Amino acid sequence: VSGKAALAIGKKMAKIAKYSDVLAITHLAQVAAFADNLYFVKKDDKTGRTTSSITKLDDEMIIKELALMANASTNQNALNSISDLIAEAAKEKRAL
Repeated sequence: VSGKAALAIGKKMAKIAKYSDVLAITHLAQVAAFADNLYFVKKDDKTGRTTSSITKLDDEMIIKELALMANASTNQNALNSISDLIAEAAKEKRAL
């Protein structure tokens, strides 16, 4: 989906989340920006055994991970862009 559509999906999910629990797995920063809590899921395959781990992201980690999702970079421009995206999503959520 396009960035504009992803923002609409994120906003709709945030609206639903006001009244129900929502769990989503996404690779779209525009969707993830609307989340109340974000987690990083990692899968490892060691010696033929697959394991998974999950880590709750703090604010700094959220910005870095979303920058990687959106831009495949964590340069300052990417981090600033994601910070703006998160701020805009928060503003949208308050208006719901």
